Amino acid sequence: MTAQVGNNNNATVNQTGYQNENNILQLGNRNDAKTTQTGVWNHNETRSVGNRNEAYVTQNGMANENYTTQQGNRNHAEVDQFGLFNYSEQMQDGNRNQASVTQTGIGNESYQTQDGNRNEAEVQQDGVMNLATQLQEGNRNDAYIEQDGWFNEADQHQFGKRNTARTLQYGDGNEANQDQHGNDNEANIGQVGDDNLATQNQTGNKNYAESSQIGDDNVSFQEQDGKRNEAYALQIGDGNESKQLQTGNDNEAYVTQIGDDNKAHQEQFGNENSSESVQLGDDNFTWQHQLGNRNEAGILQVGNSNWASQDQHGNDNSLSSIQIGDNNRSEQGQFGNMNEAVSVQIGDNNKMLQEQYGNDNFALDLQMGNQNNTHVLQQGNGHQHYGVQLGNSNTMSVTQSN
Repeated sequence: MTAQVGNNNNATVNQTGYQNENNILQLGNRNDAKTTQTGVWNHNETRSVGNRNEAYVTQNGMANENYTTQQGNRNHAEVDQFGLFNYSEQMQDGNRNQASVTQTGIGNESYQTQDGNRNEAEVQQDGVMNLATQLQEGNRNDAYIEQDGWFNEADQHQFGKRNTARTLQYGDGNEANQDQHGNDNEANIGQVGDDNLATQNQTGNKNYAESSQIGDDNVSFQEQDGKRNEAYALQIGDGNESKQLQTGNDNEAYVTQIGDDNKAHQEQFGNENSSESVQLGDDNFTWQHQLGNRNEAGILQVGNSNWASQDQHGNDNSLSSIQIGDNNRSEQGQFGNMNEAVSVQIGDNNKMLQEQYGNDNFALDLQMGNQNNTHVLQQGNGHQHYGVQLGNSNTMSVTQSN
């Protein structure tokens, strides 16, 4: 045990072998603490309260455990844990915060909490029972988690100011959640293999979110509320599913899915909306729903037995759907204002439905192939329809009324 109260504090502890345990408490002025523990039942606590805090902990081997608590001024904390029952917890309160953890092998866990000022946090984990949680509250937040293998899980929260968050996960039971509220938000998740799930929530200011998943039981959910929203999700392979929800301001959303049985769900409520979905494979489904303001939406599906569903309610609507393959189905509905709808299907046994209710309607459809079917309904205001079918045994019905 080491306790220091004031002035030019410094403490260095080296422990080798068996029941290692170490406590350091520093209270004021130029604090610095270094602990190195090698072999067997490692345990460490470091606390600093004020001034030029720094803490370094290295634990090599066996039942590692660490807590670091820092309160004010030039905080900095670092922990390296190598091997077996790793567990680390770091907490920083105010001023020039920084925190970093590296864990390698077996029972990894890490929690970091930062409260105010120039926050930064980093966790790297290697293998087996990984879990990392980061929480940052105010000022120049930044957070980063990297996980490698087995039961990965990552959780990041940020509230306020220059937020950024990243998560990278590579294999096994991946899950990542990010949550940001306010100011210059950004969030990234990347996942590579196994039971992936990613969730991103952003509320307010210059939001941007990205999710990339490659392989296995992928699911991605993105939600943005307000200001300069953007969201992208890219999923390649296996049980992909994506949902994007945007409410208000300069919304944009893109999804790309490659593989079969994929689902894409995009909803936008208000302001400069735009939406895009690309699906390559069979038995895919996309639903796009836009409510109000400068709406636009596009779907491209390449493969068989795909389904595209689009609806827009109000303001400067425009829709496009392109399907290449057989047994595909396209549905477009527009309710009010400057409507326009374009649908293209290339292949056999495709079905197309276009419905427009009210204001400056315009519908264009093209089907190339055999045994295709088009149904168009336009009701109210400036109807116009252009339809082309190339092939055999195709049918088209058009109804226009005021």
